[in-house]
Amino acid sequence: MGKKRIQGRNTLLSALTLAVALTLAGASHRPSGADCAPAAPPAQLCAVARSVSLPAEPRHVRTPVPHAPDPTPRPTQTPAPEPTLAPVALWSVTVDRSALREGPAKKHRCLLLLEEDALVEALPGDETPGWLHVRTARGQEGYLDAAQARFYRAQAFSLTEDAPAGWERLPRCAVRDAYDTGLRYHTYLEPRGNIATTLEPGETVHLIGATGQYCHVVRAATGQTGYMLSAALEPIDSIVDWEMAGGVVGFDTTAYTYEEMLEDIDALAARYPLWLTTPSRARSALGRDIPMLRLGAQSARHALFINASIHGREFVTSMLLMEQLESALAGLAAFGPEGDALRALYSQVAVYMVPMANPDGVSISQFGPSSVPEGAYLDQILAWRQRDCPRFGTQWYHDYFPLWKSNAAGVDLNRNFDARWQRSASAPEPGRYNYKGPAALSEPESQFLARILAQYEFHAHLSYHSSGRLLYWYFYQQDNLYRSSYELAGVLRQVTGYRRATIAESKMSSAGFKDYAVMQCLIPGVTVEIGSGETPLDPEQYPVIWEKCGGIMETAARWVLEQSAEQP
Repeated sequence: MGKKRIQGRNTLLSALTLAVALTLAGASHRPSGADCAPAAPPAQLCAVARSVSLPAEPRHVRTPVPHAPDPTPRPTQTPAPEPTLAPVALWSVTVDRSALREGPAKKHRCLLLLEEDALVEALPGDETPGWLHVRTARGQEGYLDAAQARFYRAQAFSLTEDAPAGWERLPRCAVRDAYDTGLRYHTYLEPRGNIATTLEPGETVHLIGATGQYCHVVRAATGQTGYMLSAALEPIDSIVDWEMAGGVVGFDTTAYTYEEMLEDIDALAARYPLWLTTPSRARSALGRDIPMLRLGAQSARHALFINASIHGREFVTSMLLMEQLESALAGLAAFGPEGDALRALYSQVAVYMVPMANPDGVSISQFGPSSVPEGAYLDQILAWRQRDCPRFGTQWYHDYFPLWKSNAAGVDLNRNFDARWQRSASAPEPGRYNYKGPAALSEPESQFLARILAQYEFHAHLSYHSSGRLLYWYFYQQDNLYRSSYELAGVLRQVTGYRRATIAESKMSSAGFKDYAVMQCLIPGVTVEIGSGETPLDPEQYPVIWEKCGGIMETAARWVLEQSAEQP
């Protein structure tokens, strides 16, 4: 289809950002994580997690359930530092040469004199009447006479930031002979107290990223970080075609593949390292990596979970979720009110996601037996086709793999969860779809999803499927859980125009992921069936799908935040 979502930035900013993505992606590898096969009986995962007390930070993380170690050697990597996203109150000094003192009284020693319009960050905990406990942009703490300052604004950033490791390898820019070559503490601080120093024309800086009209840089001579106007910089390292810079996630073929998803995750993590992390991962039946991503702050008090492609042939849902992720990341890096609003949202609500829960099934649907290494799994898959096709004719033979829903073991993962599993309808044997498995949570992919629900205190969940333009929300829940799920489905209906499924329609199947999250973990949620027609969906549908469903993730995150505000 050749579609690319190009973010609305000028050519220089897009080019600089892509240069960072290429440089960091080439110098890093995906971080390792713990294997997620639970040691406790799978049906008890959520009950075990609810029985333990939660740590103070982050608020939404549960005490992990013990699990067996993964015998496979895994590469290790130091995790990226978490973004500091707690809202801070900024005050502007109104009197030139105001004294910053050691204590909350004029008798205390003056530490330094602050210029008029300098911004300081108010620190919590000490509320002496008439005095502000503050920290300057350079990190100096002290007390300021409240009569000599006025409230400036609240912002979800801190005033100081360390240069990232390996910044010497980042793309270089030269400082132009421009009217403003100031190195600022942050983009939102416009009074003159924001400028830490002025750089000379010809000096070299290394580019961390681009935000609106500013570039986030490291001064090569000193290692000092800050923000400069992009108009004051000239690229030195011509490592990319500047005119071709643009979005990361694109839908260029008839299928969004597992390999494309991994490349996109690496590129997005390199471009937005402060906002995107990989706190957990697992392995599929064939050993493919299944990453879980986190968008936003680890310290967020609320959490939303989303998964996609639990059925192999529904890989368009992975494309949708990845593009929603990139759209959110680009918004978080944006300058202005929209960026401020998103930063405020995702500092309070973290979104955890598994963009491709069934990578083996996706690859089998797209590439058939060639995606399966030689061995027992391949022999089984070929035998299942040979078993089934004589009963249904030649067309069944050709469509057997493109219509594959199961994992590599022939188990339909969305019938493998402990939610009325015993009563769930099932094919009699493993195959391309509808076999619920030998036991609930028998598969590594479903175990990983169940473990995620047990480990984190989620306030809502979404599961992306195709197709039907339906919102499934009911699974025998009652009282507040019933109302919350119904209301969330109603909010998503307003965004997508999709129909909210009836209770009778929702009872037609069981043992799915949404059913398990509602019944066992008491998390309100919705299964979103995107698009219409037979799956795999025609890629020509995707522009319409994006138009209707592109805003689902942000809408659900805002709903989570609103629900928390309404609770006593």
